[in-house]
Amino acid sequence: MDRVFQDLKVAVRSLSRQRTFSIVAVLTLALGVGATTAIFSVVYGILLKPLPYAASDRLVALGQTAKSAPEEPVDGSTSHVNFQDWKRASHTIPQMALYSGGRAVISLAGEADVVRVGAVTPGFFEVFRATPIMGRDFTDDENLPAGPRAVVVSYGFWQERLGGRSDVLTQAVEISGMPWPIVGVAPRGFDFPDNARLWTPVRNNDEQCGRGCVYLNGIGRLADGVSVEAAQQEMTTLADALEREYPDANTGVTVMVQSLHDRTVGNVRLALVVLLGAVLLLIVLALGALLFFQVVWVVITG
Repeated sequence: MDRVFQDLKVAVRSLSRQRTFSIVAVLTLALGVGATTAIFSVVYGILLKPLPYAASDRLVALGQTAKSAPEEPVDGSTSHVNFQDWKRASHTIPQMALYSGGRAVISLAGEADVVRVGAVTPGFFEVFRATPIMGRDFTDDENLPAGPRAVVVSYGFWQERLGGRSDVLTQAVEISGMPWPIVGVAPRGFDFPDNARLWTPVRNNDEQCGRGCVYLNGIGRLADGVSVEAAQQEMTTLADALEREYPDANTGVTVMVQSLHDRTVGNVRLALVVLLGAVLLLIVLALGALLFFQVVWVVITG
């Protein structure tokens, strides 16, 4: 123990004689460690942390894409009519839904506001295992173009704009000048897509907006034991069958299946990895520079 204290005293005396060098060394290391910690926190939060949904590793994004570029997902590229055929035939993705994001003008108690709204097909909340805590999901009738109006509100909207009323399911939200009865309240924290505050049915008119009418995004949950690769193979087969049956709308069209996590972080993954690598390289260079200057200092001071 005495030897340890002696070594510490010698180190302190050495650092006190090389005060400028010591200050530069500490500041450099502190900057490097701080930058690395900050960047790693961002990398973990975006690339490594699971998405905030139940069994999120089973969620997949799916949608139409060109056969000439089958690995390039395109937002808003899916036909409601093609999707219905996928849903009826798929065994690897037994739960799937469509959605699109946007904004709408709402009115509550005479006050107008613009909020984010998701248009979704029935089963959307089931895919995420985000069963409404009050009320229900949408019905098939509500998804018809002239079906009954219905809206599901987010937990935050219910608390902040509707006062957390227990009779919320008897209330309505005025959207674009029309009353939409509230049929459900989403679980706390659920806001897919794009921080949505309200959800309404898609209500696509399949006769007027058929297979060639593409503007929606697909979401699904893999069956137990099924891999993304197996689901991709099945969906490719289904797309080939639709191409043969409906060549006018589906020639050159296939389906891409991708984990929702990969789809979410795809645009920033490379940039974050490169940034983290650059910061780590900076620390290595800083340590190398400190070692070099330490040697130079020792040589100069004798």
